[in-house]
Amino acid sequence: PITMRICIFLIISSFFLSSCATIISGNTYPLSIRTEPAGATVTVTNKKGKEIFTGKSPAKLKVKSGAGYFTKAQYFVKLNAPGYAEKIVTVNFKFNGWYVGNLAIGGALGMIVIDPLTGAMWRIADPVVDEKLEQSLEPILKIISIADMPEDMKSRLVKL
Repeated sequence: PITMRICIFLIISSFFLSSCATIISGNTYPLSIRTEPAGATVTVTNKKGKEIFTGKSPAKLKVKSGAGYFTKAQYFVKLNAPGYAEKIVTVNFKFNGWYVGNLAIGGALGMIVIDPLTGAMWRIADPVVDEKLEQSLEPILKIISIADMPEDMKSRLVKL
């Protein structure tokens, strides 16, 4: 009975102590989105095209670092504001150095199963999207009443 308890304890301990990246840094990261002008519409999609967030800037959200077994995540942040050109920014992930910690403590389970499955073997490359939107060069159509039109503009009207 005591040997069985020791075996169970060792198995459970090895599970919790053998996934360095999962324990140290986790698998979700904060992402801050700021735009100039503020109040731009923000739409975040994952690499499969699934929308995971919609809101206005400035915005803060949490994103997962993994997109499947041994696969890092990638997100696309679409920014829109009236009178400005649409902009799409890519949020990438890179290798998490804590993943190598599995070698130091003999964590084969963490290296082959846990960290790759949870996505913790990846970390966010840049946690801030800070973009200045460019004014659109497209003409804006405004419809106004002739009664509200300035006199100098009325004189340039052409009858059709």
